[in-house]
Amino acid sequence: MKVKTKTLLELASLGSTLYVLSKDEELREQLSGYASKGKEVLRDLLHKDDEEEPDEDSLAHKIREKMSEAEAELEQRIEKMVGQAYRKLHIAHTDELKRMQQEVDKLRETIAQMSRPSA
Repeated sequence: MKVKTKTLLELASLGSTLYVLSKDEELREQLSGYASKGKEVLRDLLHKDDEEEPDEDSLAHKIREKMSEAEAELEQRIEKMVGQAYRKLHIAHTDELKRMQQEVDKLRETIAQMSRPSA
């Protein structure tokens, strides 16, 4: 009787282990599918005009180029949005302060010229 119980427990354990392994295999296949789809999307994005498959160096170079372009575009957008927020909040932006300083300097020159005695 003990042998049968032990064998049943081993079979149940083996069965549950096989079940867990099969689930792991399904997960691995899903992740592999996602990785393949991601690679395809990335290649399509980076190689719209290219007909041939690029090597890893050119792929890395193109990724860096795209990142630089995206960074520059993001910086411009942020600068534009900050400027709009300053205007909405009626806060002087650096460019506006420079322009106002130039106007003040011109007015001072005009006042200085007007206050000089005429000869």
